[in-house]
Amino acid sequence: MAELLVKYFEETTFGVGDIVVVQEDGFEWGTEEHPATASNPHFFICKIPGMLVSEILPYLETIYNGDDWSDPENVPDMVHKRRFNFDNIKIPQPLKNEIMATEEITITSTQFYNFLNDKVAV
Repeated sequence: MAELLVKYFEETTFGVGDIVVVQEDGFEWGTEEHPATASNPHFFICKIPGMLVSEILPYLETIYNGDDWSDPENVPDMVHKRRFNFDNIKIPQPLKNEIMATEEITITSTQFYNFLNDKVAV
């Protein structure tokens, strides 16, 4: 099973809904990922039984405005820290309630793909 750390509130380097990192099942998340104030979580943990970490990694892609890295004085700018994110509108209210109450949800692989938003797609 893959476990994802997902940004829930506050735009920072990561946008709301961005998958920050993916870990193997049973990873020990720290207090920064699971703050004591569950009524206002900054992140939530998303567990997906049956999905491997390797299946999630492509969805952690960062988007730049170019691909020429040969000149260290003129490197491409980052456009999106993550190309894909969870679309809050697609997440049903009962799961949102669970996030607010426990900072953690368990979903199916089908739900994972249904909740994703491609920020680059036209």
